[in-house]
Amino acid sequence: MRKPIIVDGAIVPNHVCVVSNLHNDIVVTRDGHEIAELHDRMPVILEPADWPVWLGEAAGDPGFLRHPSPYGTLRTWPVDRRVNSPKSNGPELLKPIDLAA
Repeated sequence: MRKPIIVDGAIVPNHVCVVSNLHNDIVVTRDGHEIAELHDRMPVILEPADWPVWLGEAAGDPGFLRHPSPYGTLRTWPVDRRVNSPKSNGPELLKPIDLAA
């Protein structure tokens, strides 16, 4: 069963390591197990139990939440290169492709 994931975000000064998208910032950390062969960093993914600490509703240091997600949280598969273009859109872009073809 698929479950939603929550990506760690914040409004932060420009000198903090973030990937910015207009008015959204995504906090990143070192690569995780599934992402290592693709990239050297990934978004921080919060587990539901960590949400209160990140949101300031519970005691704790939100900095300790900046770590790769547990193995098995994400899945990867090759997709069509059209995903790299903002002109492309549609569910067919998420279908796995055969790299040998």
